[in-house]
Amino acid sequence: MTDKDMQKETVEEAAEHLEQLEQSEKVEQVTDIEADETVDLADETEGNASPAEEEKSDFLKHWEERHQAYLAATQSKTDTVSEKPVASKTTSKPQKSKKQPEIDKTLVNPTEDIATIEKINRTKAIPTKAIWKTVPVFLIAMLLVLLSIYFISPLGKEKMIQVKGNQNIDGKTIIKNSLISDEDYVLTTYLNRSGHAQNIEHSSAWIKNAKIDFQFPNRFAIVVEEFSQIGFIKQGEEYYSVLSSGKVAETATSAEKLPATYTTIYLSDETLIKQLVHQLNTIDTGILEVIEEIRLTPNKVTNDLLTLTMRGGNIILVPLSEIDIKLPYYTKIAQQLQVASIIDMEVGIFSYAKQ
Repeated sequence: MTDKDMQKETVEEAAEHLEQLEQSEKVEQVTDIEADETVDLADETEGNASPAEEEKSDFLKHWEERHQAYLAATQSKTDTVSEKPVASKTTSKPQKSKKQPEIDKTLVNPTEDIATIEKINRTKAIPTKAIWKTVPVFLIAMLLVLLSIYFISPLGKEKMIQVKGNQNIDGKTIIKNSLISDEDYVLTTYLNRSGHAQNIEHSSAWIKNAKIDFQFPNRFAIVVEEFSQIGFIKQGEEYYSVLSSGKVAETATSAEKLPATYTTIYLSDETLIKQLVHQLNTIDTGILEVIEEIRLTPNKVTNDLLTLTMRGGNIILVPLSEIDIKLPYYTKIAQQLQVASIIDMEVGIFSYAKQ
């Protein structure tokens, strides 16, 4: 059907509708006039009506009831026609409906009872594997909570500290030098243990290295390694240890606390002391133990000539820069000597008896 045909039908329907309305109005007007005349006639004849007139009056009533029914039917039809929408003269092209997204029928089932689904979900048993998988997570979480409560509580400040490996420096001094405070929490001390170990190493010339071990819940062990002792430097009436690091200990040792055998070093220059220690570190400990004194005795030829007094009476003359090369021969030479002798290693190696 073309647009012109649709417009023509629309016009014809409108015309029919108008004609029906006009006829309805005319019928209503005639009905109203006839009804008025009937009422007037009834009023005039009321009181002196004859049987024939009463029969005529009954006819009028019957006719009026039928007429009212006809008017009601006509009015209902008119209302029905008026409610019908009148098409617009200008019709637009029908728009294409957009394709609606398809709904997955497996996800939505309108006929399924929600209450039944909830009942089924409640009755489903939790798999045993899932329960066992959650147990480790729960235990770890509880352990972390308990540890956190312990470490931040006042009990978390109580520490037991033990010092191991110290021989020449007091344990209390080492703990003090570590800067571990009684107010520090165990957790804080544990996390900063490397820093406390460095404090110990830098606090004393004796300490070669230090480390702090932890044992749950609050035990700390400070393990230190000290430098070995090469000899002593005498300053007045006090003795200061010369360490294998080339440094001199900061604390003095009284004469009463000196070991049974020791080496006294009569050098004052720190550079020469470090050089001497560096040379002696390469010498066998059996030779070092029999050295009683070391003195600097330079001459015109060798300005770093040392005189070593050995236990047993022998004397060694050796340059400081050649100790690591020449001093190891002393053991073989000493075995061949019959009397206390002087072993000259300044230029070559030879020996002669003391005068």
